[in-house]
Amino acid sequence: MNTKIVVALLIAACVSNAEAEAFYLKHDGSGQIYGPFHSNAGSAVKIGSASFTVVQKSVVLSALEKTLTQIKLPHIEMRMANLSDAVSYLRTNVEQRAPDGAVVNFLIVDPKPKPQARNTDPFASPGAAGGRSGRRQPNVTLQLRDVTALEVLNAIAENIGGSYRCEGNTVRITYE
Repeated sequence: MNTKIVVALLIAACVSNAEAEAFYLKHDGSGQIYGPFHSNAGSAVKIGSASFTVVQKSVVLSALEKTLTQIKLPHIEMRMANLSDAVSYLRTNVEQRAPDGAVVNFLIVDPKPKPQARNTDPFASPGAAGGRSGRRQPNVTLQLRDVTALEVLNAIAENIGGSYRCEGNTVRITYE
């Protein structure tokens, strides 16, 4: 069964109690966080071969993720935007709205970079033979309203079939 359908069913089952405390699902393999969801339960969840742990919001979010949840964006729309352009747009919005002058760096990581061709021209600029990353980055299509920067980051990662990790004040975005 499609994992997204199973997750949607799980969410629907957990939303039955409107007074329940918010929780997030953290993928045990990639570390990607999904949510927020609402439930009184706190247990392990297995969907197909993927395993998740139900955790409370305060336990999961790093300081950087908490900063990204404080940044509200009224409207985001991207159609077939290159990943670099999408991240640049998010970076600009985060810089403009960051609380207390917080600094957030974004880094796009290609896990399978193309080998650079050897440049035999001693006067050529560095990287002239093989381009910047060697592989074409995925495109992003989103249309979101009244979301946090963290929700946009989650949507971008889901849209490209990739993931992200927050380390210190840097968000590392990886794509397949």
